[in-house]
Amino acid sequence: MQKLSTKLTSRFAALLSAGVLALGIVFPLFPAKAQAASLTVAPRVSFTFDDGLLSSYTQAAPTLAKYGFKGVVYATSDCIGSVGTCPAEPAHEYMTWAQVNDLKNTYGWEIAAHTKTHPLLASTDPETQPNALTPTQVANELTQSRAAIKTNTGSDAQNFATPYGDWTPPVLANIAKYQASHRGFADTIDQDANGVIEHANVFPYSDYLLYDLQVQAGVSVATVKNYIDQSIAANHWLILTFHDVQPNASTDPDEYQYNTAELDQIAAYVKSKNAQVVTIEEGLVTNNGNLLPNASFDTALSSNTADMSVWSTDAPATIKQDTGNNGNYPSPQNSVSLTGTAANTHLYSPRVAVDASKRYIIKNYLSVSAISVAAGHEVAFYVEEYDAAGNMLLPIQYKKSETSVWTEYLNYEYIPSSANVAQVRMQIVVTANSGVKAILDNVQLFATDGSTTTNPGPVTPPVVIPPVTGKAGDINGDSKINAVDLSILLSNWNKSAARDKGDLSGDGKVSAVDLSILLSNWGK
Repeated sequence: MQKLSTKLTSRFAALLSAGVLALGIVFPLFPAKAQAASLTVAPRVSFTFDDGLLSSYTQAAPTLAKYGFKGVVYATSDCIGSVGTCPAEPAHEYMTWAQVNDLKNTYGWEIAAHTKTHPLLASTDPETQPNALTPTQVANELTQSRAAIKTNTGSDAQNFATPYGDWTPPVLANIAKYQASHRGFADTIDQDANGVIEHANVFPYSDYLLYDLQVQAGVSVATVKNYIDQSIAANHWLILTFHDVQPNASTDPDEYQYNTAELDQIAAYVKSKNAQVVTIEEGLVTNNGNLLPNASFDTALSSNTADMSVWSTDAPATIKQDTGNNGNYPSPQNSVSLTGTAANTHLYSPRVAVDASKRYIIKNYLSVSAISVAAGHEVAFYVEEYDAAGNMLLPIQYKKSETSVWTEYLNYEYIPSSANVAQVRMQIVVTANSGVKAILDNVQLFATDGSTTTNPGPVTPPVVIPPVTGKAGDINGDSKINAVDLSILLSNWNKSAARDKGDLSGDGKVSAVDLSILLSNWGK
């Protein structure tokens, strides 16, 4: 649900204008919200199984183990040990806690949460659930499920899937208080009219909306193989969702069964493709080395925006610390509330040191409960860059924005634009007259190689990081940034090219991003 705006930022426009006037050259009009090249990531596949059915233990686990794979069971805690009484699949038998433990300890599976009793969390059903759950009842389903799983298996069960895929943004905001991630069910990966995958899990993913592919009767092995092939080609994360796995599965899709032999064929195909198989916990992009202090906003904001050592705002009356338990896991008590006004307002992070040769991930929990649906109304995220002396480097990097009522982990990559970058600061903008009411929490900035933590461990997935060599803008390698470099860049304008042809950002194309890098270092 992230929409990209096409507006020019005034600072970028000023930079381009200055470059045109100084050099006496007419350039084409550039989009200002330029984004750096994407990281190269390993594709991955996850096998997930809902409810906690016995067949996850007797059929699925041995089948995956043949290929060295493990899976994830999203367990409905009250159903464990039951036969014919669970609302999820009343006619089926469920694992015992001993079998869930064996699934974890012998087969290496992740034990995740799927509520206590498998209710509709957002909707109603006239026969089975005529009344919608209150927020307190939703919270009880979440907390009691996790507690039961923790007591009986020792697993934290911090990852969650909604029963029936039934959620709304307010319900998801409630889920986010207690869970680290959310996998839907109705939120399916699908294909457009040309057979191309849509709604894929694209790095660095969206922790609170992990799309899945439902695999049950009527979904052929060939169809799943096609999704596997496309996901591998695009470096996406394909999450497969199964329920009951049986040697003689029902052919009725409403029974949510799948044939053991066909699961075997899918696993064999994934193995033949050398795709990385991960649990949900392994697939999420996480790292303990957050560079940003006070990231969960346990300390109030400063109104002194010149103090770059703390979180600050130019609108302390409408951008302020919220202590009402409206944030997200693992520390929901404190967060920041964002309320729109008649003017653009800003939240600034502390300025922190970065290494220009590294790449970074920035994660932001954002829950927008109100916003005016009109062009230009958004909560927008930027990264300001500074050199070692504290001088701002232009243009400011636009990253992402939210323009609708939504709950999400709004994650994005940050790649320093040049070798001159030594420090960065986040800038979060609430646009004028937008009617925004939102919560921001648990903002993270960390290096992809694990070097920002005292307990180094690489972020998942692994990334390919090209070295930064020479001055940013020195295309011909003569240690100067001048008209020769500009001429090379312009001769390859809008073409696919390498660095020695003008691709300074590493995104494979010579564009406004590369021109701005060159102009910002002109004459150095």
